[in-house]
Amino acid sequence: MNAQTAAIIQEAGICCDANDLMAAERVLLDGQKAFPNSVDLVAALGDIRLAQGRTNKAANDYQKAIKLAPDTIKYFVALANACHASNNTQGAIDALQGAIDLEPNNPHLHSDVGLLYREVGHKEAALAATKRAVSLAPDNAAILSNRGRVLQDTGDLESARQAMEKSLTLNPDSVDALVNLGCVLRDLEQPHEAVLAFRKANLINPSIPDVWLNLALALRDSGKAEEGIEAITQLLVLDPRSAAGYSNLGRLQQEVFNYPLAETAFRKALALSPENPQIMANFASLLTDMDLLDEAEALCVRVLQIHPDYVPALSNLANLVSQRGDQAQAINLCQTALDIEPDNIKANRNFADPLFISGRTEEAWLAYEYRWQMPDRPRRPHNQPEWQGEDLAGKTILVWPEQGVGDTLVFATCLPEVIDAAKKVIFEVDQRFVPLYQRTFPDLTVVPRLDAADPPDPRCQSPDIDLQCPVGALGRWTRSAVTNFPTHNKPLKADPDRIRWWQQQLSTMGTNRIKAGFYWRSGGNGNASHSAYPALENWASILRRDDVDFVNLQYGPDSELAARTLVDLGVKIHNPGDIDLFHDIDDMAALVTALDVYVGPTTLTAWLTAGVGTPALVAGLPGDWMVMGMDRLPWLPLARYIPRSARSDWASAFETLDRELDAIVKSGANRLA
Repeated sequence: MNAQTAAIIQEAGICCDANDLMAAERVLLDGQKAFPNSVDLVAALGDIRLAQGRTNKAANDYQKAIKLAPDTIKYFVALANACHASNNTQGAIDALQGAIDLEPNNPHLHSDVGLLYREVGHKEAALAATKRAVSLAPDNAAILSNRGRVLQDTGDLESARQAMEKSLTLNPDSVDALVNLGCVLRDLEQPHEAVLAFRKANLINPSIPDVWLNLALALRDSGKAEEGIEAITQLLVLDPRSAAGYSNLGRLQQEVFNYPLAETAFRKALALSPENPQIMANFASLLTDMDLLDEAEALCVRVLQIHPDYVPALSNLANLVSQRGDQAQAINLCQTALDIEPDNIKANRNFADPLFISGRTEEAWLAYEYRWQMPDRPRRPHNQPEWQGEDLAGKTILVWPEQGVGDTLVFATCLPEVIDAAKKVIFEVDQRFVPLYQRTFPDLTVVPRLDAADPPDPRCQSPDIDLQCPVGALGRWTRSAVTNFPTHNKPLKADPDRIRWWQQQLSTMGTNRIKAGFYWRSGGNGNASHSAYPALENWASILRRDDVDFVNLQYGPDSELAARTLVDLGVKIHNPGDIDLFHDIDDMAALVTALDVYVGPTTLTAWLTAGVGTPALVAGLPGDWMVMGMDRLPWLPLARYIPRSARSDWASAFETLDRELDAIVKSGANRLA
């Protein structure tokens, strides 16, 4: 560079410092008239145009610079940057390969081209390039982190983790490596460890929106949706126009049943990114939960008009039409989705529902196995071989809980067959249920599960255990067809003394012969969906009957709200007194045994009532797979399932409930006709 061109470049730099890029460009263009073959002026002009966002013009300038100085690596790298900025990834790869030809032992060039190959899905080329980079610079933290990202994409998660951890050993404060490690840990289904990685990254630099987003997702995976909402809120402070931020805020609010807030978040996300198929599909899922089925369907159709092969929209539409009762169309939509993406986890899992309802049980159980690949379904750390339906004679098998306690109670109705077939059965269950199951099945070894995150009881790790099975898989091997469901279940045995005590207490609650337990809704935070739980005003016509005494079984945050609202509605309902209906499951089992009937929606209380042998009149949604298209829950024949004629129409369900209660009152006994 001669003194004159240096002066021109210096003058352009002064313009840049004043944020006047157009003036800087004019200075350089004027300089080129005097020095048309100055590679320095050509490259500087490319730098200015790249800063302006005129990436194609910048690429042309760098190509001219390469022609003038074909042995200068920095111009190839600058060309790669310009091509990448203009979404010409292949052009960027070609440019870096040109630089590598000039300097084949530069580890940074190999690492960068590996990341570009990763972007375009050329996994083998990405692996080869980053492997070469690591061989040239085995102790470079950034290169190791990049290698880890490529390994993660290929599914080699343990090697990816090792690369990230070595990178962090070399540079413990690398936010990039911490974020990459957190993402790998999420893929390894270790969300708690992922949260720690993202939190450390935030401590180092709290101003990066993507770190907050990743933290929120890891918190959701950990079952901490409320904390995830806090993280997303911080992201939106940093980037108030983040469509991804609002979309994920909507998903998190949906998980905690804050549906109005979720709807607001999704509408903001769509306003920022109106053609984003992922946002539209996720919003449609929320609208389905909110009973806004027409808008949900319109949104799915809109997505498919723009992206006909977008599997999440096909899957959501299948779920929607299944809940409307059209299982044949739901199955066709699921099949279409799987023809496009045979390995799509959510589509495979969703396929199970219409198959179950249509009676195609064996196919449904296979699809149901995909639940384990969903992000919110961690397995318990039991390392014995999983039971695959083989003969259990002479074997010891461990059965363990995988879902909520209500689902566990339903699936555990398969235990008698397993107990009869095996030498010994160990049942790990929520500690609140231990006395109930031990009393019911004296030959069953019942051990408590204190918390999902706690290590198993030592008895679950005994070397004498031959096999293990999640409780939700028992049905696959004992209920392969609807005809395999027994017409009568062995009832769970509550404490006889407590049953008698509750019978005496119930005799003081009103003057009617029939005592009915009532539960309003679940949700845990007062925001439960009205799609699954009708408002108390809807229940008033049932609860005002003068020939039935109703007993309040509601617990949790909604208990006081229910009591106040029922008083305002002029409904008389009896409170059972000094009992912790949430924690003291054994005593609640005695209470519902003493009742004549349960009335309410699908809840643990409904299944427990039917489980102890008391009829349950259960109002629910159409399209619940566990009912398998029947009018009773086949797992618990005493649970009469009364779906709405349409998702938003409870009137027909309440008419049926009224008729069923009439029959019970006339019979004077706690048995359904």
